Amino acid sequence: MEKHAINSLLKTSERRTQKESTVVDAGFCHGACGVAYMFYKMWINTEMHEFKISSDYWFRETFNYGAKYNEISEYKYLIGNFESRKFQPFDQLLEGNCGVAISYLCYLYPDFCDWDECILLS
Repeated sequence: MEKHAINSLLKTSERRTQKESTVVDAGFCHGACGVAYMFYKMWINTEMHEFKISSDYWFRETFNYGAKYNEISEYKYLIGNFESRKFQPFDQLLEGNCGVAISYLCYLYPDFCDWDECILLS
């Protein structure tokens, strides 16, 4: 089962376009930093270089989502129900700046990665 899961994630790690990944913002729940964090944790646990490559790619994309809106580098997230969803600044963990910040901290300080138990990712 573990081998099948790793093989499935290896195939997933090759998805890079918006159409393939459905990633449209930097958020943790459904955005680039969540994907980056997941592949980072896979790299830590398996030491498979493919996961590190994907993690690095998605962390760069996370940065780019913040940089593309204006010179101040403000992140905007797709927030709201399906009828009124729009891109806007947000500070929550799953869909906002807190998730991006904690993901970056984990990337920079791997010993900080124990926080994810609270969202059932450990």
